Amino acid sequence: MNKSTALQFDADGSVLLLTDQSASGFAATVQNALVNLLTEQESDALFPDRGTALLQRSLDGGYVDTRAAAHQANFAASDTLFFGRNHDTADAGDKLAEVRLEVHKLNLVTMELRASFTSVAGVTLSYQLNNPVA
Repeated sequence: MNKSTALQFDADGSVLLLTDQSASGFAATVQNALVNLLTEQESDALFPDRGTALLQRSLDGGYVDTRAAAHQANFAASDTLFFGRNHDTADAGDKLAEVRLEVHKLNLVTMELRASFTSVAGVTLSYQLNNPVA
């Protein structure tokens, strides 16, 4: 079973580390996936396949329109799903079956994504990611 320190994802896009709580099962799997989504690709020497190009593309000006942002979000979702499948130690039902990212807002300084994670057991957890590129 996966277990990790609990994270609280607030509506304003902030993330709080709740050191007095833990997450387990599929909630821990999703937290690991969120960390992977927002980790710069190839930035982890221990896990060279960790991370996505989602943030780096935004810094490089890669999101010129919603279509380009959606394209990169699809790559990030796929990279995260495969990273989870290759490295996750979760129980069988808590493993990722699907990762979806949908672009809800995009302008020069802000991108809002809706991230949905579905387990092999059919449980879905979703989060609004506000302003991850600003």
